[in-house]
Amino acid sequence: MSTLKNNKKKDCSILEKEDLKSENIKARITTFLDLDLLDELKSQAKKEHTKYQTLLNSILREKLFGDQSLEQRIDELEKQIKKVVKKIA
Repeated sequence: MSTLKNNKKKDCSILEKEDLKSENIKARITTFLDLDLLDELKSQAKKEHTKYQTLLNSILREKLFGDQSLEQRIDELEKQIKKVVKKIA
């Protein structure tokens, strides 16, 4: 059984539509990871000044839903622009 928790901390008990979006609700789970994966997650999270759980969530979201960070989208756009410039040059 999952324990659901609202990601936002509010002092009022009235929920807004934004509160009910699935990306704003967290489910506590238990899982097993290979130790080398966990070590690498923690190492990367430390470099990014974030929690490893947050980084794991971000990686899963990107892989499952194709969500990209702003930096990744800019990199992709730059690659596409270079291809277009080569074609017209």
